[in-house]
Amino acid sequence: MGDPGQARERARNLFMIGRLADARDAAREALAQDALDASTLRLSADIEAALGDLESALDYAAQAISVEASASSYAVLASVQRRTGDFAAAIASCERGLALDPEHVTLHVTASLAWAGPWLDGSTDRPSETRREAANQSAALASRALELDPTETFPYYAASVAELVRNDLYAAASILTKGLALDPEWVAGHLLMSGIRGRQGMVKLASRHLATAGMLSPNDETPISQLRAIAGKRRFRRNRPGPSIWWLAPEARKILEADAELGGGR
Repeated sequence: MGDPGQARERARNLFMIGRLADARDAAREALAQDALDASTLRLSADIEAALGDLESALDYAAQAISVEASASSYAVLASVQRRTGDFAAAIASCERGLALDPEHVTLHVTASLAWAGPWLDGSTDRPSETRREAANQSAALASRALELDPTETFPYYAASVAELVRNDLYAAASILTKGLALDPEWVAGHLLMSGIRGRQGMVKLASRHLATAGMLSPNDETPISQLRAIAGKRRFRRNRPGPSIWWLAPEARKILEADAELGGGR
């Protein structure tokens, strides 16, 4: 029998470099050797969530809690619950985890995003008082996460999202700018900033952030698909004949030109 610790670390390393299918195989190998290792169960939940199998991710996360009801286990469960759209369950899991470890940064961030979740797609018809409560809860949790660790980017993401729930685009952009200053290659930050700049009417800046995200994460279809959408919204300028998408940043135009040559979006 092999060493489950070695298989788990191999799975973790493969997960970190984005080789998700190989990471899943290595994690399953580790669980075959030790089915009750909470760390491997948590890692398996993260891998399955990244692969898009949220049902399996929930199952692994629940198993991790049954083996070790720690703050880290609740953090993984809450993260998956948030991704499924079960925001109330995610908040409850975060509260259980924070009762065990009040300074767990990831739990504060996940709870913040779960409070904000119902308001981000614009489909909710809940009263404005409920929106204010959600925004305040989200902002308070993100603020606490920033106090605990201002060197990580994800608390800035949560704090920015909380300001979006408040419809304060300026504050959302200002907070996210600080996170991007910490890590200029932060893909999720660039994607969020593109949405904020787009809502502010700053289309060129929005396209620049999308282009940066696309160059940093070439296997992710999200940036190029959003660039195609922006390019499809025709704009007109006097004395500017021809098909050039002049309203986008130069780097965005280059990406779209290359995409068109490859037949992208067809």
